[in-house]
Amino acid sequence: MPGRSYRHHRAGHNVQISGPSIKFLIDNVRITTAAELVELDELQQAFREKALVDRDTTAGVLMAKIAERRATLLGLNPPIGHAVAVLQHEPPAKMTTTQEIGALIDEIMGIESKPGSEEIHWAC
Repeated sequence: MPGRSYRHHRAGHNVQISGPSIKFLIDNVRITTAAELVELDELQQAFREKALVDRDTTAGVLMAKIAERRATLLGLNPPIGHAVAVLQHEPPAKMTTTQEIGALIDEIMGIESKPGSEEIHWAC
């Protein structure tokens, strides 16, 4: 094969793609993307008046989907696999007012309570 070759190992198979073949694939992707964008523009124009002037909600939803598809084609939407995971930690355990009062009574009486213990000591 003329040009520089690249080896792609996938599932145990070697695939050789020459430099000119890669250029052809990239050009083909560019042409296809451009054609898709033109079609999306035409579709959006077809629904624009109905959505904006006639206030047709179905046409408005289609325009939103068209805009989302355009953003995806242009690489403006983040890939799903890279979504941010939000982790929420449990808030620290808080004593109830009854437990707080019990702890104060224990402190005044000189009774030591274990940290994190929910047992209430009452002096009799």
